[in-house]
Amino acid sequence: MRKFLSHLSDDGKIDRGLAAKVIRVTRRSSPKNLPSTFTVDQIEAILSQVDRESPAGKRDFAVLMLATKLGLRTSDIKNLKPENIHWESNSIHISQVKTGESLALPLPLDVGWALIDYLKNGRPDSGEPEIFLRAAAPYVSLQNFDNILVKYMQMAGISLNRTKHHGLHTLRHSLATHMLDKEVPVDAIQSVLGHVHAATTERYIGINVKQLSLCALEVPEV
Repeated sequence: MRKFLSHLSDDGKIDRGLAAKVIRVTRRSSPKNLPSTFTVDQIEAILSQVDRESPAGKRDFAVLMLATKLGLRTSDIKNLKPENIHWESNSIHISQVKTGESLALPLPLDVGWALIDYLKNGRPDSGEPEIFLRAAAPYVSLQNFDNILVKYMQMAGISLNRTKHHGLHTLRHSLATHMLDKEVPVDAIQSVLGHVHAATTERYIGINVKQLSLCALEVPEV
């Protein structure tokens, strides 16, 4: 586009400065490599399938809420310990496993109640330090979190796209996209997701076709 406008400028058909106003677009990954996302309705359908009366269901619901509402990485949910929950200030404070950076986030009431319900009524007695444990003996730290999401996806009738991997990270990507849809500033999204570099957050922006379309420039007639 820049070259085309420069050519028109050289021919004197358009203003010389127009080409410089065209936004440079960095080449991004092909669509098949872009992160998967869920719609709000799909997420609600997934959460509605959880049996919140059973110990395993209480655990699964708390896990899904942490990923859905806070966008925590799987590694950080897996590593979550009781001392990371600051009930007096309704907040979560962690050292991110992936980056080592500290992250503090407000704890929404519905996420807090899901955690309380699991800790009081679902978590088995164990000396393990992590919050989330296997529902059956041996009561050790839960290892496979992605299967939790896939299980409830299938129960909700949401088809699996075999070209994409669906794990808890999909809920993290979905949160970023929904925040952008609501016109939340990119730096605020970066803070919630705990990204060290803004470029990482921009990857989430790149999958939002609706928002990208707003960036298109209107080219004057020649």
